[in-house]
Amino acid sequence: MLSEIKNRYTQSLKRSESFLKTKKTAARSSSITSSREICLLRNQAECPICATKFMGKNHNTEHIHPRALGGLNNDENKIQMCTACNNSRNLTMQSMLGNPPYYKNYQKIKTDVDEFILWSEVTADDGLQAGSFFPRAQEIFTETRFAKNEPPAPERSYGRFSTWDTDDPPNLNLNKKQSKNINSKSKFIPRKPGIITRFFDWVFDYQPTKPEGSSNNHNSKTDNNSNRIDDGVPVENGLKSVHSRNKKSVSSNIIKQRLGEGEYPLITHLNSSSSGLRFPREPRQFALCMEWFIENVMKFTTFDECHEGLKESGIIPKSRAWAVLVNILHAYTPNGTLDSLIEEDLGKEKNLVVHGILENLSTTLTDQTKMSYIVERENFFQEIEKYFHNVNREFGKGHENEIFPLIQWLQLNWKNESSYPLLRKAINNFEAEKGSERNYRDILREDLEIPKSWPVVKIINKITHLKNESSD
Repeated sequence: MLSEIKNRYTQSLKRSESFLKTKKTAARSSSITSSREICLLRNQAECPICATKFMGKNHNTEHIHPRALGGLNNDENKIQMCTACNNSRNLTMQSMLGNPPYYKNYQKIKTDVDEFILWSEVTADDGLQAGSFFPRAQEIFTETRFAKNEPPAPERSYGRFSTWDTDDPPNLNLNKKQSKNINSKSKFIPRKPGIITRFFDWVFDYQPTKPEGSSNNHNSKTDNNSNRIDDGVPVENGLKSVHSRNKKSVSSNIIKQRLGEGEYPLITHLNSSSSGLRFPREPRQFALCMEWFIENVMKFTTFDECHEGLKESGIIPKSRAWAVLVNILHAYTPNGTLDSLIEEDLGKEKNLVVHGILENLSTTLTDQTKMSYIVERENFFQEIEKYFHNVNREFGKGHENEIFPLIQWLQLNWKNESSYPLLRKAINNFEAEKGSERNYRDILREDLEIPKSWPVVKIINKITHLKNESSD
C-alpha cells in the first residue's frame, strides 16, 4: 500500500526535489474565492480532517503540497480546512523539517520531506486515517491537534478545489459512502397491518392510504448490472419517474440546443462527474474544448489562466475543465506544459491529437498502480476508445474527402517496423471516422499509391523511406 501511495503522488515528490535542489522561490499564495466560500457555508461544509463545521472565518485555504516545498498555487493543490487543522499541519511540517528555507538542509531531511508530502497528500484525499502509513507525521499531527484522541469522521466535506464547482454538493468520496450508510439506517419501513386490523378494514370497506412513494411492485430495486448510469436519476423497472423527467427537462434541453448534444451514456469513471477521468458528458463537448484550445491557448501565459478561460467559456461544467485541459495539453506537447507549446504544434491534425490522448491513457491504465479504482481495465479502455471515436466523428463531419495525413503521423509516431500495427490502426480509425467502408489495402492504393500486391515488408520499407525523407 505504501508503494501505491508513492506512485500515486510521484509527481509531487519530483516537484519538491526539483524545487529544493534549484532553490526556487515559493509560489505566491491566494485564498478561496467568495463564491466558493459561500458554497461551503450554504452547504454546511465540514473540515475534511476533523469534521468541524465551517462558520464565519474558522476555516483557511490549505496548500496540500506546501508552497515552501515546491507546491503550486492552483486549484489542484488547494483544499479548505478549519484553521485548527491548517495550523496543526504547519506545526507538523516544522516539527519534522525545522524552519525554512528547507533547501539548506535538503540532503539531510529529504526522507522527512518525502514522508510529510505523502502524508499531507493522502490525508487530504482519503481522510486522516489514511495517514497511518506515515507514523511520525501522523503522531505529531494527532498529538498537536487532538491530544491523540480520534476525531469524528466528516460527513459533508469538499475535496480539492479542482474537483468541485460552486453549484456542487459536498464531494469527498469517503463521505459519500458514509452518507449512504446513514441514510439507509434511518429509512422508515412501514409495518404490515395485523390480521384483526385487516378484518375490520374489510368489514367497513376501509382502504388505508399507502405511504408516499410506496409501490405495489415488490421488486423495485434499481437495475445495477451495468456500469452505465442513466443521467444520475434513480431508475425503477427501466423507467424514470415522470416527476424526475419534468424536473430535468428544461436545463438539459437548453444544453442540447446550445451544444447539439445527443444522449451519450454516462460511464462510471469516464464521463461521470463524481470521480475518475471526469470527461464531459458528451463527446461533442470534448471536441468543442479542443477547438476552443486551438483558437485561444496562445492568449494565455500560464496554465491557470488557460484553465480559467476554459471554465468561463461555458462549453463544459467548470468542475471538468481541469481534467480536459490536462489531457489535451499532454497530447500537444511532450511534457504537458504550456511553456513548451509553440504555435506550430496547434497545426497538428485533430485526429492525431485524439490518438495521442488515447496512447497516454493506455499507458496510464497499463500501470497497475495508477487508477486503482478501475478493475476491468481492458473493458474500461474499450469504453474510452468508443468515447473518442465519437469525438473524432465530430471532427470528421464535412471532411469526408480528406486523406490520412501520413507524413505528419510518421514524423510524430514512427520509430521502426514495430510502429506498423499502430499506423494500420490509425489509418483504419481515420477512415471509419469519415464513415467510409474502404478496407486498409484499398486506402493504401487509392490515397497513398501503394500497390495492393506489395508484401508487408515492402510496405514497411516504403514507409521508412518516406519518414527519412520527411526528416531531411
